[in-house]
Amino acid sequence: MLKYLLILLLIIHGIIHVMGFTKAFNLGKQNLITDNISKPAGFFWIITMLIFIAAAIMYFIKAPYWAEVAIAAVIISQLLIILSWKDAKAGTILNIIIFIVALISFAADRFHQQVNKEVTAMFSKPFIENNRDPLNSVKRLPPIVNKWISKSIDINAAPVKFVRLRQKGTMRTKPDGSWMPFTANQYFRTDEPAFIWETTVQMFPLITLAGRDRLNNGEGQMLIKLLSLFKIADAKNSEMINESTLMRFLAEICWFPDAAIYSDIYWREIDPLTAEATIRCRNITATGNFNFNEKGDLLGFSGYRYKENGKTATKEKWVVETSDFKKINGFLIPTKCKVTWSLKEGDFHWLTLEITDLEYNKPELYKESF
Repeated sequence: MLKYLLILLLIIHGIIHVMGFTKAFNLGKQNLITDNISKPAGFFWIITMLIFIAAAIMYFIKAPYWAEVAIAAVIISQLLIILSWKDAKAGTILNIIIFIVALISFAADRFHQQVNKEVTAMFSKPFIENNRDPLNSVKRLPPIVNKWISKSIDINAAPVKFVRLRQKGTMRTKPDGSWMPFTANQYFRTDEPAFIWETTVQMFPLITLAGRDRLNNGEGQMLIKLLSLFKIADAKNSEMINESTLMRFLAEICWFPDAAIYSDIYWREIDPLTAEATIRCRNITATGNFNFNEKGDLLGFSGYRYKENGKTATKEKWVVETSDFKKINGFLIPTKCKVTWSLKEGDFHWLTLEITDLEYNKPELYKESF
C-alpha cells in the first residue's frame, strides 16, 4: 500500500508542475500561479514533471537509481518553487516527503551495494582444498555425530564449498519487547570459516534497521544502521566479536553438515546424545555442544557466547533449537530455528527464523534484493 501511495504522490506532484509550463506559454487560463514565468523556466517546469513521472515508473519496476532520479527532481522542483514562492510554496511539503523517502532508499541501496562488494570479495579468493580424508575423519567422530552425518548427507552429494541462503523471521531486543519482522541474505565459504549476513528489520511502519554481520579472514564485525543512514552499532575485530561470530558459524553448519568433516572442527563426546565441537580459525577458537536424539536428528546447539561487546561484556549461554527438517540438494537440514539467551533472570527468546531458499556451491550474489 505504501509503495502505491508513493507512486501516486510522485505522479501527482509531477503533474502539478504542468501549471508552471502553461503559465509560461499562456496555454489556457491559469489563476493558481500569478507571478510571471519566463519561457525558459517553463521548460524546466515541464522537464521536472517528466523526471518525477520517470522516478515513479522506475520505482514501480524496481529499477536501480530511482532514488537518485527522484532527488534530482526534488532539487529542480524546489528551485522553481523558490522562484515562484508566493504561489508555489505549498509544494515544498511534498518535496520534503519525497526527498526523505528517496534519501532513505538511496542509503539502503548504498548499504546493500557495499555488502555485495564484500560478498564478491569473499567469494573471489581461491578456494583452499582441505586435505582431510573424509573416511578417516568420520572414524574419529563421536558415534552420534557419525549417525547425524550419515543421515544428513547423501552419498552422492558434492562437498560444500560455498553456500547462499535466504531467511525470514522475527526478532526482538529485550524480553518484553515487540517482535520485529526481518528478512536476510547470508553467504558462506567453508575452506576457512567465513560468512556475511545482511538483514532488513522492520522496527515500525516506515522505520527499518539495516544490519550486517560478517566473519572474514578471522575477523568479525557487526554493523547496524537506523534507516541505513545512522550508525547505532559497529563492533569489529575484537576478541569478543571475533569469537562470537566464529561461534555463530559453528552453530550454522547445521545448514551444510559436511563441514563437520571438512572444516577445522574437533569433536569430543560428552554423552551418547551430546558432542562438543571446537572450531579454530587463525588465532580464534569457539566451542559449543551439538545435541541429538537417538535417531541422529540434530535438536540444537548451545554454548557460552559474548552477549555484548565491550569491557563489561560477559559470556552467556546461547541456545539454538532446530526443527522442520527438509532434504535440499542432497542434505537433510533444519529449516527453522529458535534462538534464546539463557540468562540468570530467565530465558530470553529473541529470534525465530525460517530458511526460504538455499543453494550450495553457487558463489554468486542473489540478483534480487530480499
